[in-house]
Amino acid sequence: MSEGTIKFFAHVFVSFIVSVLVCLGFYFYLTPILDGMKNVEVPNLIGASLEQSRLILESKKLLLTLEGEKESNLVPEGKIAEQIPESGAIVNGGFRIKVFVSKGKTRLPDFSDVLLEDVKVKLKELGLELGKEENIYSETISPGRVVSTLPANNSKVKKGEKINLSISSGSGKVRVPNLLGKKLAGVQVLLKRADLKMGEIKHACDEERVFDIVLRQNPKPRTEVDRNSSIDITINSEGTE
Repeated sequence: MSEGTIKFFAHVFVSFIVSVLVCLGFYFYLTPILDGMKNVEVPNLIGASLEQSRLILESKKLLLTLEGEKESNLVPEGKIAEQIPESGAIVNGGFRIKVFVSKGKTRLPDFSDVLLEDVKVKLKELGLELGKEENIYSETISPGRVVSTLPANNSKVKKGEKINLSISSGSGKVRVPNLLGKKLAGVQVLLKRADLKMGEIKHACDEERVFDIVLRQNPKPRTEVDRNSSIDITINSEGTE
């Protein structure tokens, strides 16, 4: 065999070995990389923890990006409440999945001393419903403003939950009207308007005054008393000793 022939076969052999090595390198090195770049179905992460989600995505050659928090009535606090894209979507390997962690239920704001109409607007914005409205007396909260809520402020509530409101109707104190010189029928009208009740009716005789009018009252006019308090009166009656 000539020297030229030997060199020819040597080149062919070397070329073959190089080709084999290139193929092996492509198979063992590049193939996994290319496989990782193939389309991947996004898994469902809702309800999983951040650490669990990272492990799940890593197994799919995907990445995780925490975008923030969101309120959720269905997903426990600290778990994944939302993901973008949603599960089932097809993406390339190495794609970043955005997630939002659940803040849990909505916290009820402090509505103390807030106008009722403003509270109604805020409840609607929060996805909550107005429950029962109860009017109560308050020494510190002006009429028409909220005194308290049930559940109490800062409580965790779910969407659609009904919030009961206690609304101020003003102070429980009222001023006693001036009943002196009034006849009994007029006294009854004045007491009703003032949210007061008729108390003990006594009789006395003062011939210098008109009969059937109030001579004295207890408590005195303009005294502050609790609503529904009883007011005693003394009527000038003819022939009474």
